[in-house]
Amino acid sequence: SEIHLLFQGGPGEKVTQKITMWVYAADGTYTEYVMSSGSKPIPGDEIVAPGTREGDRCVVFVKSAGTTYRVMDEQVFAARI
Repeated sequence: SEIHLLFQGGPGEKVTQKITMWVYAADGTYTEYVMSSGSKPIPGDEIVAPGTREGDRCVVFVKSAGTTYRVMDEQVFAARI
């Protein structure tokens, strides 16, 4: 399974400087992903991270106008088909 984080832009995109996603896998491992290699993201940029079927915790940070904000912190699960 995969975890996708897509930047769609919006009113604050002019001051958005960096987007980071931390993934805590169900087995306890932690990986940090940085969108656009740390450059200013543009609409359509995406992070694709490996996930597990047991559920993973994703924490997303956005750096905007020099301040970093935690914008998401939740458990995500792979779709069951």
